[in-house]
Amino acid sequence: MLQLEDLQFVWPVFLAFSLLLVSKHLYQKFYQRDHLPKGTLGNHNWTRITDVSKVCQCSVCEMLLMNNLNEYYCDCCGVCADLKCIPGANANIKCKQISVTQDKQTAMKHLWTRGYMLLETSLCDVCEEECDVPNQIDFQCAWCLRTVHTDCKPKIAEVCDFGPYKKFVIPPNCVTLETKRAGVRFRKSHVITIHDPGWTPWTPLIVLGNRKSGNGDGSHVLSTFRRLLNPLQVVDLADKSPEEALHWVTLVPSRGQSLILAAGGDGTAAWILNTIHSMKMDVSQ
Repeated sequence: MLQLEDLQFVWPVFLAFSLLLVSKHLYQKFYQRDHLPKGTLGNHNWTRITDVSKVCQCSVCEMLLMNNLNEYYCDCCGVCADLKCIPGANANIKCKQISVTQDKQTAMKHLWTRGYMLLETSLCDVCEEECDVPNQIDFQCAWCLRTVHTDCKPKIAEVCDFGPYKKFVIPPNCVTLETKRAGVRFRKSHVITIHDPGWTPWTPLIVLGNRKSGNGDGSHVLSTFRRLLNPLQVVDLADKSPEEALHWVTLVPSRGQSLILAAGGDGTAAWILNTIHSMKMDVSQ
């Protein structure tokens, strides 16, 4: 049986151990998060850089990022920043918008970003020399994924054609949103119309997945497709229901047959299929 003098020794040890566990939990929650979604730290969708083979530079301070726990890139547009520069990136660097108040007949311009470039698009579209080398921050269009050197950028056309994956993309100037106030400080947007962009072929791809399911592969799939598509087309089922995601799929013009990709395990796929069945959506195998 424990004596009073034993408790006087055990209690400080227990308290110290408890504080250690709490500190570890808080560190993992606030400083080791793999994903900082839009609205958490601004208008970019920040994801922690985990590819140690990739050389990146901060898009704000232009310092070389050395793959520590506080370095992120926006998986929608590719902007990179360390944690202290994220507020500056949110304030001064535009991200891909899911909808713009621009006529669908008006050509979209490139959205040039500097930061995390995809490996397969690392040649300058003008001079065909290598981009994304250390000590040199080049540009990449967040929509068409073309890369260009700073000196070559004035030589490239302003109009963006949405690149090699355009048949899968819903352009932001073809999306109409309705915004309603949700509470005192927040607003929630709903898709009410999707217009035909007018190009052929056009088979918009909708990606549904759950970043919390399985071993985390769903999160990587969602992150990859946010870079390739309109972020509207990539739905995290941890935040939205399949019904909400699939509702606006029915708004796609009949000429554009939508493709639905389920990113997850058997449970996620079954959830999506059951929702499609309950909504009586017309699907083809």
